[in-house]
Amino acid sequence: MGFGTLFIGYFFLLNLVKPDLTDVIAASVMLLGLYKLSFVNKYFKAAMTSAAVFLAFALGELGISAYEMFFREIGSQTLVSVMSSARYLIVGALTILVLKGCETVAREVDIKYLAEKSLRMITFTVITYVLWIFLSLPIPNNSFLPILAGIALIARLLLIFINLTVLYTCYMKICMPGEEVPKDKPSRFKFVNEYRARRAERDREIAEKRAELLRERAAKKKGRKK
Repeated sequence: MGFGTLFIGYFFLLNLVKPDLTDVIAASVMLLGLYKLSFVNKYFKAAMTSAAVFLAFALGELGISAYEMFFREIGSQTLVSVMSSARYLIVGALTILVLKGCETVAREVDIKYLAEKSLRMITFTVITYVLWIFLSLPIPNNSFLPILAGIALIARLLLIFINLTVLYTCYMKICMPGEEVPKDKPSRFKFVNEYRARRAERDREIAEKRAELLRERAAKKKGRKK
């Protein structure tokens, strides 16, 4: 259930208003999902390290918010700017590694459209987070900044939603070793059950083939380590 757990964690990034309140949850759940996926390829393993860095950052972020809530506002624009830039850099790097991991495993199990979509989203992720890092810097007021901020907000929301569809597709299409293909509830109509049985058999064969490829790859990696 690595992709499913990763999907849930990434979903919490949709909180754009007060991310310091949910970043710890997002980072923790994503770290758990990436731990389950770390044996698949080097990109998920690197993403797991990035998620650990994100978790440490999120705990610091939460600590500052708690301090401001119970004591007084720190009120340093420089600190806010640095924290924002650091967060975008960490989350952007984490997202790129996750997408690269998805692209690699999709190619290994021959899901070309998913691999190509993941690759396109890497480019979109780079552009979006570079824009957000730019906007987090102390830039003098300018008439174009509100327009640019609006574009950046839409791009970020769109980015997260599309990346969620990538993770959901991975969850639905890529059966990891030890996971079972979910079964449909029986229908009252015989032809529906027959169609589902044929589809389930086809999906089971595809899933077994993909799981076998992943097992072979994991076995080879363990052999090289020994």
